Amino acid sequence: MRSTCAALLVLFVASCGCENCGSRSTNGPGAVARLGDHHMLTAPVTVGNLTVWPVTTDRPLDLGEFLTLDEALAKGAAEVREVGGAPGVAQSAQSAHVDVGGVEFEEPAPRSNAAPQQEAGQTFQQEAQTLEQAAQGAVVNTLVIENKGELPILVCAGTVVKGGNQDRQIGQDFVLKANSTTPVDAFCVEQGRWTSDRLGAETGGKFEVLDGMATAKVRSKGQYEKDQGGVWQEVATVKTQVQMSAPVGDPIDSQEATILVSSSYAVAFDANASSEELKACEEAVKKHFAARAAAVGFAYAINGKPVAVRTFAHPRLLAKQINDFVRGMGTEALLAKSDALAKAADAKDVVAMVERISAADEQVSATGGLNRNGLRKNDTGYNGTCYVADGEGKLAPLTQDWTAR
Repeated sequence: MRSTCAALLVLFVASCGCENCGSRSTNGPGAVARLGDHHMLTAPVTVGNLTVWPVTTDRPLDLGEFLTLDEALAKGAAEVREVGGAPGVAQSAQSAHVDVGGVEFEEPAPRSNAAPQQEAGQTFQQEAQTLEQAAQGAVVNTLVIENKGELPILVCAGTVVKGGNQDRQIGQDFVLKANSTTPVDAFCVEQGRWTSDRLGAETGGKFEVLDGMATAKVRSKGQYEKDQGGVWQEVATVKTQVQMSAPVGDPIDSQEATILVSSSYAVAFDANASSEELKACEEAVKKHFAARAAAVGFAYAINGKPVAVRTFAHPRLLAKQINDFVRGMGTEALLAKSDALAKAADAKDVVAMVERISAADEQVSATGGLNRNGLRKNDTGYNGTCYVADGEGKLAPLTQDWTAR
């Protein structure tokens, strides 16, 4: 199904230096290239090998109020559970209907997956297939989110939830309507554990949100490729990078070392979060965005290469999400540092990436939530758009993402 909603983006950039803070910031946007009429890529901030451009628009879309998943959990207005831990959900998931823009859709029932079994020499893909074979109550690639509140919840792909029988990442941008319980795509980011005992604590089958988004490659293997084996491979790379980036002689207790090697992405991510270099990077990027309250999104490049562009319909949606995205991209950049000199990041390369990806045909499908999701894929990368109904019942983009392969 093709969407008539086109992704429009106008990108601008300018640059200058900042010698005292260790980062370079710019003032006053300058036109670079146009892809549409209403968005622009503005003055970037560069910290080390990371460059981030705020994205602004002259036509913000006010599509209503949305809570983040972290907000909703903190308010007691939401719960994330295993499918097997949610009474009645299996039955309701068989016929989950969603009405978007006046059209009713049916969400297919979640697949039945197996509890993992660790075997010597077992490959990532073999283990992913094992997960599909014989579930023991819960479902690996589906979680259930209960929205107990009066506002919808916007959950972004790449959100990592810790707990349950395994840590997961949410595999799609998703909008949960108020007072509803809905299954959502998820991908395991903790290879090996299949028990409610996490780091010596009982999870009770429930989850909390990690302070930071999954790195682009971990996210895209789930969100766009639906490849559990690929997710695990990218998680293994992150954990190896965390270990290699640790200062020489820095003690790591035996339990944490074991987890870094064989289990949780979230533990590796948290271990890296204490890095002073990462904290300085986060501070510089967040300061840059704080001075640009009208931003509706961001683009970023690492080692001179564009990684992703992410936009939201309204500035207040980005404001709620920006800290987690900054930590995610900062972690990604820190783990990708190299002694080799990379070319400076160039907004023209970001423009070219977005144009090439946007040239692919878009397929739009229903979800179990209030949204429909558009997908474009080609050799350059991926584009995902989360559509919701506006005040006139027409589909409007709530979020958009372009991610390089």
